[in-house]
Amino acid sequence: MKDERQRVAEAISKYLGVAEMAKRKAETETPGVGAEFGGSVRRTDTDEERRGRPAGAKSVTRDVVHVALPTCKKCGSTERDAYRLVVERAAPGVTREGLEYTHVCHRRTRCQACGQHRVEIHYERRVA
Repeated sequence: MKDERQRVAEAISKYLGVAEMAKRKAETETPGVGAEFGGSVRRTDTDEERRGRPAGAKSVTRDVVHVALPTCKKCGSTERDAYRLVVERAAPGVTREGLEYTHVCHRRTRCQACGQHRVEIHYERRVA
């Protein structure tokens, strides 16, 4: 009778051990690269230590620059194909808004919405 109780107790502890290991494995695995194919990425304790800004590092405030996107004159869309036939010239000058530039770039592209071809002219100030 004692041997039977001991075997049952060992079986239960073994089952609980396997269940606990499966639970821990499920908690530490997160979907990641290849998750759509059944893969997963295992998190380790060192990953949590490396996250975030290092201790003692200062926060840096960044400047925010708002840029107007070039739009299609035909439909007004900002979606475009990849640039092709890019011509860059070193030609210093001043824009209508009074901003200095050092280079003029002509970039040919096509509107994805309506198919209209266009040439975008960009004025750039490049600092040596």
